[in-house]
Amino acid sequence: MNKKIFIIIVFCILFLAPVISFGFPPCAKLSLKKAHTWIGEQTFEDIIAKGTFDGVVGGTTPAAGSFTTLIGAMNSSATKTDNYQVLVGDLGKTLIMNSASDKTFTLLSVAAGDIGAHLRFVKTGTGKVTIDAADSDTIGDSGAGDTVYCGGTGIAVINLELVTATGWAIMSVVNEPSESWITTD
Repeated sequence: MNKKIFIIIVFCILFLAPVISFGFPPCAKLSLKKAHTWIGEQTFEDIIAKGTFDGVVGGTTPAAGSFTTLIGAMNSSATKTDNYQVLVGDLGKTLIMNSASDKTFTLLSVAAGDIGAHLRFVKTGTGKVTIDAADSDTIGDSGAGDTVYCGGTGIAVINLELVTATGWAIMSVVNEPSESWITTD
């Protein structure tokens, strides 16, 4: 017997025969009543109609403007022309170094609560750009507290994400053909 035909016959015997004989079980019947999805003290329909949510999700209430702040940080950039200490407010930003001289971005001290933080660094000037890890943190396969740098004269981009309490992963690198980011040990 063909395997497909056998499977169809078994399906009919096991699933359709009881339905034909006894009807759908009560739990399988569709309800035509309007369903409401409750979120906090409001229904989803209320939130859509009103355009705002006045409640608590997951036991916490977001700080006023926190989502706007987060989106703003993710879509913002800052151009630097001198050595720069990266700040908490820079997380999620694109930091651009435009200098003909060698310059350094020094990363901030991080902890487990910062895991998931992103930073993008862009080198547009002709000077070497170094990213210096704070404390005993690492960047990619660099040594503890060491660096990653790009010394060519063209444009180079590196994206970092904090993946452990002390480890920045190199998520992507975009370089002109003569450029490369090099980790130190």
